[in-house]
Amino acid sequence: MFSFKKKGIQTEVVCLNKCSGSKKKLKKTETIHGIKVTRIPFIDLKMYKIALKVSEHLKDFDLIHVHGIGFFSDYIISKRNEHKKPVVISTHGGIFHTNKKSLLKKFYHNYWLNYYLKKADKIIADSKNDFEQFKKISDNVILIQNAVDTKKFEFKGKKNFNKCVFIGRISKNKRIDLLIDRFSETQGKTLEIIGEDFDKLRKELEKKIKEKKLEKRIFFRGKISEKELIKKVKQSGFHLSASEYEGFGMAVIESIASGTIPVLNNIKAFRELIKNKKNGYLIDYTKKGSLKKIFETKESELNKVSSECIKEAKNYSWKKKVKEIEKIYKNCINK
Repeated sequence: MFSFKKKGIQTEVVCLNKCSGSKKKLKKTETIHGIKVTRIPFIDLKMYKIALKVSEHLKDFDLIHVHGIGFFSDYIISKRNEHKKPVVISTHGGIFHTNKKSLLKKFYHNYWLNYYLKKADKIIADSKNDFEQFKKISDNVILIQNAVDTKKFEFKGKKNFNKCVFIGRISKNKRIDLLIDRFSETQGKTLEIIGEDFDKLRKELEKKIKEKKLEKRIFFRGKISEKELIKKVKQSGFHLSASEYEGFGMAVIESIASGTIPVLNNIKAFRELIKNKKNGYLIDYTKKGSLKKIFETKESELNKVSSECIKEAKNYSWKKKVKEIEKIYKNCINK
């Protein structure tokens, strides 16, 4: 992992003391990769987590970098007159993690954020999609796409194009039902579905798999360790996703770093990452036979695409992104 410490930047992390969907409290303090992590209690309003104790942890720093849009970005910007620190915000998809924009979300984005985010020293949009959204709110937005520790996923062996993987939470917008439909039209390949059952869809999807007699070809692995995830990605020839909405697609970058070929639904976020037939494939998962057609591609061509995946992944390395973020930090502190 590329560290800010090597650049002479001392960092600490303050975050919530529970993971999403879990009741288990995490350690109050911990050191991870040499970085101090402090976890604080919060009031969980589902879409909004209120953690007022964050104000106790701001005084010793030159700059505050908030990851994500929500309570922390609102509160820390609103308290600028007290802590007097420059504030950088990373968008991470904003609040629209699905394409369903409720009236409350629209109000929050169009009015509340329109007032508060203007006061941030810099807004880092993590994707082109975010950049288009947030430049309507502020002129102080810069595009720096998410970085991935690509070295962890490097793989120089021969890819097994009979193995496929899906990585992501099991939620409605991921359209795993559609993925199963298209996979059922193919033969000779297996698919491992990796991720937590966020929307409690697994039983319904397992029923669908049974109806299509795919029990020996599609397997749910649940949430697994990072070490096991990296191993699964390296073992797979294809990364499949029929998702109808994504903010960015971090799992896609992790896969291409390993030469695993993405076959993705043709949506805006994926078009940002993939050049069709060069470093992956973009298809319409609603069309019968669309996935089968890709699976019929000659292995010689697949090997070329796999090599292009590895080349493209280098554009998302931490070494490159750290330099861009470091420049922002220095400009905000010195202005």
